[in-house]
Amino acid sequence: MTANKAGSASKKDLHEGSREAVLFRLCRMQMSTMSEFAPIIIIELFLVFGGVVLFAWWQFRDLRKEREKRERHQSDQTSREQ
Repeated sequence: MTANKAGSASKKDLHEGSREAVLFRLCRMQMSTMSEFAPIIIIELFLVFGGVVLFAWWQFRDLRKEREKRERHQSDQTSREQ
């Protein structure tokens, strides 16, 4: 019986040890996977930031054109009235 208890205890220890080893491997795998995707993440952030800047520039350009068009239209109306 003593040998059986020792055998079951070692199986329990082996199971706990293998669980810890699996968790350790999963953590290491996730860390290595994240570092492999770092360049892709940086490129995506660059593209998103560039898109936001381009969109803002386009909107401000459009606002400026509309303001100039409105001012031209108002100056044309005032010149016609005089």
